[in-house]
Amino acid sequence: MSLSSRMVVVLTTVGVLAGGFLTSVGHLTKERIALNKQREIEKAIIQVVPGTTSNLSLHEEKKLPVAGAPQA
Repeated sequence: MSLSSRMVVVLTTVGVLAGGFLTSVGHLTKERIALNKQREIEKAIIQVVPGTTSNLSLHEEKKLPVAGAPQA
């Protein structure tokens, strides 16, 4: 096996292993990241809106049909 083909095999193997590792870490930490993001949003809302102590969702956006628009 020539030097260049060994280099390609080694670099491909390292790339596949690193990609698999990053994918598994991303999958394992997805829930924690989403929870931390939600906490940061709630902290920011409490800081921006004076006098609030909690973040309570009063409105949930839904897809409503518009008059005259075709419905799918």
